[in-house]
Amino acid sequence: MKKLFTLLIAFTLATCANTLKAGGGPDAYGYVWLASTDMGGPTPTWIDTTSAWQQVVGLGDDNSVGSFNMFFPFHYYWGDYSSFRIGSNGWISFDNVSNIAHCFPTIPTPGGAGDNFVAPLMSDLTFISSFPNNPNPGEVHWWTNLKDTLIVSYYNVPWWQNGTPDWYGSNTFQVLFDARDSSVTYTYLNMNNSFTDNTGCTSDIVIGIENSTGNVGLQCYTTEFKPPSNFAIKFSYPSVPLLSVKDLTPTWNQNTESGGEFYPTGLIPSLTSNIKNVGNSDVVTPISITGRIRNLASTQVYTSTNTLPGLVAGVDTTMTFLPQANVNVAGQYYWEVTTTNSNDINPGNNIRSSELGMVDLSGATAQLTFCTGSLPTSNVSWNGGMLDDGVGVYHEPPIYPMTITSLEYYISTSTNQGFIAAVYDDNGPNGGPGTLLYVDTLAPTSVTAGAWNTVTLSAPVTITSGGYYVAWFMGGPNITIGTEDVGPISHRSYEILGGQWAFYRENSLRDLLIRVNISNFPCAISSGFTYTSTNTVANFSNSSVGGTSFAWDFGDGNTSTVNGPMHTYAAVGTYTVCLIATNTCGSDTSCQMVTVNCPAPTAGFNYTSTGISLQFGDQSTSGITGWAWDFGDGGSSALQNPLHSYANPGTYTVCLIASSPCGSDTTCTSVQVCALPSANFL
Repeated sequence: MKKLFTLLIAFTLATCANTLKAGGGPDAYGYVWLASTDMGGPTPTWIDTTSAWQQVVGLGDDNSVGSFNMFFPFHYYWGDYSSFRIGSNGWISFDNVSNIAHCFPTIPTPGGAGDNFVAPLMSDLTFISSFPNNPNPGEVHWWTNLKDTLIVSYYNVPWWQNGTPDWYGSNTFQVLFDARDSSVTYTYLNMNNSFTDNTGCTSDIVIGIENSTGNVGLQCYTTEFKPPSNFAIKFSYPSVPLLSVKDLTPTWNQNTESGGEFYPTGLIPSLTSNIKNVGNSDVVTPISITGRIRNLASTQVYTSTNTLPGLVAGVDTTMTFLPQANVNVAGQYYWEVTTTNSNDINPGNNIRSSELGMVDLSGATAQLTFCTGSLPTSNVSWNGGMLDDGVGVYHEPPIYPMTITSLEYYISTSTNQGFIAAVYDDNGPNGGPGTLLYVDTLAPTSVTAGAWNTVTLSAPVTITSGGYYVAWFMGGPNITIGTEDVGPISHRSYEILGGQWAFYRENSLRDLLIRVNISNFPCAISSGFTYTSTNTVANFSNSSVGGTSFAWDFGDGNTSTVNGPMHTYAAVGTYTVCLIATNTCGSDTSCQMVTVNCPAPTAGFNYTSTGISLQFGDQSTSGITGWAWDFGDGGSSALQNPLHSYANPGTYTVCLIASSPCGSDTTCTSVQVCALPSANFL
């Protein structure tokens, strides 16, 4: 389905002859392809065991479903993948790509709606019908042998059209992933070539493969090539890859979607990012990971840097940034994580940005929104929009319980059209929209174009856990809702087509202008902390919610106002530590018993001798930080493992004093020193 924009888009038109020709490649990594019409190309072989396969449910128009587990690792470019996502528009991705929609990107294109995909027939396909007398015949099935083979088949899938019915044609094709040689094969069984070209787009059909960065890939033939029936294309993995890749990237921030999160103003409980080496070569030099929080004026309000000694190819690790961030001003913020390494081949994916929404909960009401302003920079609608077509956003509130009292939508344009407002629980499959909590229909006379439209809930909705979805459904084809592309992007936007929810096709580029007003929430102040200790040093981590200032009492007469302090006790023991967290709502106190132990050191050593020279080896335990040796002949040393030479053979008493912050211990041993025998010659 095509999206309507009120933007001017310049298209570069090209005329290409789509005739069958010899295969292509290699790409920058070394992949090549051959078609069944090429010498040495694959033989079209259709594998049809539909009755034993898993049928995919939830595919609609311009959406995707998954991820699905293939139960074995498949090597694709320089990565290994064991899960996949199926797109309604004839593509399959190894990433969490939500939607790649018309007009489609040519291959390769970095930074588009999605990368890391295979495209057997990336085109404006559809699985839904708005006309009960003309049900859509399209289906997708997949099968794995749990060992080395995955097959995904599209059956009788038509193209979308803005007409009656809203689909036409039929395409049956499949993709075979073979882990034994890392090849990918497209087979086309029955293809309808009555495709209607959209003259406003030069890439209505795209066939090929693209890597995780979007910089490397192969496109077969030209764009808009329509594969014939009984035809096949095989992509072969290089026998020797042309690239040795060290590629570090933050794969997500805060959650696997890098989705925006709301917090009460004050202390953010935890800031995290997942770092992965998505290359095919180990990184053995230090990796710097820097996290920053910036406000809308790009002023940095927090920074923290972690270091990894290296990272094995294909391995990921989740980093927690300390100290905790204390953000006291309400509004939207960027949470940005950057990886830096001198051997990283792909700096284009070294930054991951997500949105933090800081909410002032000191009053009786508050507003939850990922919008940074009041006016749109663009808008969105759907061709032929029906009552089950629209958009939505997902929120997890910063506090529980809370009550939704009203919804606000910025309606950019409307020509005698109303809309439907709805709220859903997130108790659907995989955390998706589930129970309908509220719905209201606004008549055209109640809608104001070019303004925020408020829907007051006649039955307010109380949320006690989890999150909720807010939906906006078109009351007809002549209404649009505002979007913005400034400030941090929440990645929490959805498009709804034929009642099917999918991530908005521009989820990484724009936010929807939807706001939620709440009330009946408790005062957002809660004190809490955890700690770790080494000897008499305790490190405290502040887990308070809503606090803007903090007062620590360490139980030994010392105090601090630092968010997450470190404190050294003068003696071992158990202390009552209290933290008072304060904000404009008031204060809250939490106390717990903190025990610091300092195990006494135990001195010990061994030695080996070579004549009058002895090599001593320290075997002391319990955090030794100092060594004092007495060799029994007036000599001494402060080294951990000294070498000492005696002037004369004999028996000597050697003593070692091992010390630590917890005390000292002494051990003595008699050592026998003998001269090496000398040889006499007559």
